[in-house]
Amino acid sequence: MTKSLLMIALILFVFQGRERVATTDFFGVNNTAKFTDATNKALPEGTTSGSSPQMQGDEQHGPQLAREQYLAELAHLHVLVSENNIEGLSSAGEDIERKWGPGGGDIYAHLMIQLSSLISNGFPGEGGFSLSQKFTLLALKRADTFSVQTETFLLPYLARDIAPRGSDEWAKERSLKTQQWLHAWHRIEKDIDRNFNFDDRPMMYVSPPPETGMRAGVDPKAISDPIARSKYQAAINANEEKSRRSNQQVELWGLVDPFTKETEQYLLRVYSEPPYDLAELSQLLTAYNVNEDAKKRLLSEAAIRISQVQQ
Repeated sequence: MTKSLLMIALILFVFQGRERVATTDFFGVNNTAKFTDATNKALPEGTTSGSSPQMQGDEQHGPQLAREQYLAELAHLHVLVSENNIEGLSSAGEDIERKWGPGGGDIYAHLMIQLSSLISNGFPGEGGFSLSQKFTLLALKRADTFSVQTETFLLPYLARDIAPRGSDEWAKERSLKTQQWLHAWHRIEKDIDRNFNFDDRPMMYVSPPPETGMRAGVDPKAISDPIARSKYQAAINANEEKSRRSNQQVELWGLVDPFTKETEQYLLRVYSEPPYDLAELSQLLTAYNVNEDAKKRLLSEAAIRISQVQQ
């Protein structure tokens, strides 16, 4: 391990407790565990969220330099928090957006999650919450470049209102944030397979054609016959796709119920407050293809809440 990596690892170790508290305070224990697991899945093989990923587009210098760069970003953020330097965090966030943002991806998003968490928990006030949401919204503009699970980890940072409630600015904020929540909801509903058979699992090792006499999991290059090798490679590819699909559905099924509930709670809260605009809510639910049953339920419940307030 290089000297620079040792120094960065030491800084991260010192602030590890602070980072864990920040994430736990915002997401809660269960979501923190999911966040850590999702981060580790996004990193290259052999690394964890305590180490670092390969930066996209860094083929020239390789993963070692990329890991150091990622670690350096996290270490720098923690140092700025320890110095109570919110201006420095703002500048660091701009640098992250400039360097990592264009390629998007889960690792970029996880950096922005860490940044938003450190700001909102380290500087709990109007300025801190506003800055945290600024970077959250920047990341969500690139949501289609990273997983929907990662997208759902960003969204709770938008739950707090920034503009004064009831103001025209708050109504604009409500509309913008609603579109972020509905974007993730639409992605989940679009990709989830309600009839997926979880008992039909991918194989751990694919068997080559029987005529080869070789064991399951053998390297295709070891098969000399081109026809048998081609069949075997096709079977491997199909199994990998089956595995990818299975993993995707496990993720989506784990997200759909709690995220739908969280989204509905947010929508009902903000659209049950003045200035009332159920027409806008209806239009947005339609635009993001929310199913009719959910749409009717939300609009009905919001109307009931509004009438109760007005009585």
